[in-house]
Amino acid sequence: MPNTVRNKKNSTENLNTTETSKTENINNLSEDKSMKELEDAKNEIKSLKDELSQLMSLFQEMNNSQKKQEEKVTEMTYQEDIDNKVYEEPSANKNIKIISLYYGSLNLSDGHATTLSFDKYGQVKNCLYGKLVDIVNKNSKFAEEGYFYIADKGAVYHLGLSDIYKNIKPKEVLDNICSYDDSSIKSICDTITDTQKEEMAYGLAYRKFNGESLDYNKLTLISKLINKDILAMIKDMEDSSKKAGK
Repeated sequence: MPNTVRNKKNSTENLNTTETSKTENINNLSEDKSMKELEDAKNEIKSLKDELSQLMSLFQEMNNSQKKQEEKVTEMTYQEDIDNKVYEEPSANKNIKIISLYYGSLNLSDGHATTLSFDKYGQVKNCLYGKLVDIVNKNSKFAEEGYFYIADKGAVYHLGLSDIYKNIKPKEVLDNICSYDDSSIKSICDTITDTQKEEMAYGLAYRKFNGESLDYNKLTLISKLINKDILAMIKDMEDSSKKAGK
């Protein structure tokens, strides 16, 4: 009897030892699996960080490229169009493009029965050259001050306005004045007529008041060069708008 009990006890101990060993192996396997999953997670995070870093680098390059492009746009250089060519006179029936450079209504009479009327700045109309001759003769001050622009070099030449047009800038130049470099802005502002200075100042103030993005440094420079306080004009527009809204 004692031997039998002793043998049973030994058998139980061996079973317990085996179970313990299995448990340890399972724990080890589980631990190894967790370590592998952790390592995989770390590798995945590293890969995501690398991808994010590449995306950030790409974004930075694109941002720098855009800034350079913007700098190019704001650093345009104005070059005077020196034209000593002798043009053939247009025929009386040729349509000549006329652009209003006045912020308001502009009526140009030919002294007879025809009136060329513009409702707003930048409006374009065609006029027969024969009629334009009469309009310029009747409205010589408006023609010489730049209230309107004759977009035909032949017409300008034969109307005797070639020298005067050295001081009258087209709409594209006036509209993009803030896109030029400071030297070009000075060159433009030093040559344009008093009327064009006044209309340009009003136009810039009006555009800024209506939310257009214009460089305040450029506006300040232009104000100084043409002796018109554009920022004060913007303030007046804002104050008038507030009063009208009450």
